[in-house]
Amino acid sequence: MLVPCTKTIFRRGLAPIYVKLLKQSPFLELLSLADTFVTSLTATAIRFAKYSDDPVAVIVSSKNKVDYCFMSGALEEVPGLKWLKKGSSIAPDTPTYAFNQDQNNITACQNAEGWSALDLWFDDAPDIEMKEDVVGLGTYGKTLTVLYTDQAIDVDDESEEDEDNGFDRVSRRGPWR
Repeated sequence: MLVPCTKTIFRRGLAPIYVKLLKQSPFLELLSLADTFVTSLTATAIRFAKYSDDPVAVIVSSKNKVDYCFMSGALEEVPGLKWLKKGSSIAPDTPTYAFNQDQNNITACQNAEGWSALDLWFDDAPDIEMKEDVVGLGTYGKTLTVLYTDQAIDVDDESEEDEDNGFDRVSRRGPWR
């Protein structure tokens, strides 16, 4: 039996169906989808973030430093929230930090789950409790963290101009001069 790749799923508009399934138990479902469609867990998690209506962040790190981060649209819309930059330190109060203290967790592809606050991860973020799922990525020496909640994050009614200091969110360019 031929199984469609995730590109096919997302191109044919089936993504909302899979995102709905993922909301029930995201981490286990991500593992299942990655296995079913023969994609990496990281790629599957990134697609989950891209198509989710809920606040979701996918963070890949090594040695308690951020390598890169993807966020759902719902998280990108939070006023003042600043993107994680490559090399940013992971807060010591997070499950990811504790997980990374034992290198065997990473090389043996162990996983852990817990709770943390969004503001521990992102500067100027609100204090929102987030589910935090963590898995070691084996010999890559990296850790995959998925932060998520199904609760909407209230946004202030400030004008778009005030929220991003005149920068266009799509192009990241400043105001025309």
